[in-house]
Amino acid sequence: YRYLPLDVIAGEIRLIVLLPAEDPSSPLIAHFAYERLGGEVAYTCLSYAWGNPTRTSRILINGRSMMITENLELALRDIRQKSHPLTIWADAISIDQENVHERSREVRRMHKIYENADSVIAWLGPGNEASDRAMDFIINFNPKAEAPSYEENISVYVDILVHLLARPYFRRLWPVQEI
Repeated sequence: YRYLPLDVIAGEIRLIVLLPAEDPSSPLIAHFAYERLGGEVAYTCLSYAWGNPTRTSRILINGRSMMITENLELALRDIRQKSHPLTIWADAISIDQENVHERSREVRRMHKIYENADSVIAWLGPGNEASDRAMDFIINFNPKAEAPSYEENISVYVDILVHLLARPYFRRLWPVQEI
């Protein structure tokens, strides 16, 4: 894929406008939008683990095919909306990974890119029964509640939380900067 350069003087970032799809298996289609960092366009940052670089999938951006990691494809499919476009920033696509100068410049600005986002989605990987239970526990946990079920099943909850925290997402250095 051939990128258009970012306007360094204007402080541009490259955003991805992910087009909606009713069918989750529909091809991923997007286009780029260029915006000044701290500008008016609202966007969401996607924090995720890149995954195996040899397992790739396609996304169509600006009418041209681009290869992305399978993990990024799964994340984009999970967050893609059914009825309206979603404007996001995701490092593997938003940064021209083949351009060493751009990549090093943008990596230095990542904390600002995340800081200026309206929200950050931390995609921990594909869901399963254990991760769903762990997330339910985290969302509903209330240490002040008089719920003996937590005490009775604490080893079960510890086990599912340990499995959740063992995911590749948490072995990265970047989450501290991203979320």
